[in-house]
Amino acid sequence: MATVAKCRFDLEVCGGTFVDEPCVIDGNLISGRTFHDNGHFVGAWIKLLDEARNQST
Repeated sequence: MATVAKCRFDLEVCGGTFVDEPCVIDGNLISGRTFHDNGHFVGAWIKLLDEARNQST
């Protein structure tokens, strides 16, 4: 999961893996570090929503 460095400990204590990248995709979980990374992860998130919508029809 991508998050800010100051949240690394919290993420790892909960069993997550910290990744310092603007977009991380793990199954149906898409994350970015901050809102500054929107340009990197919003497209992937919209694609995931489109795929889910197409599967339900």
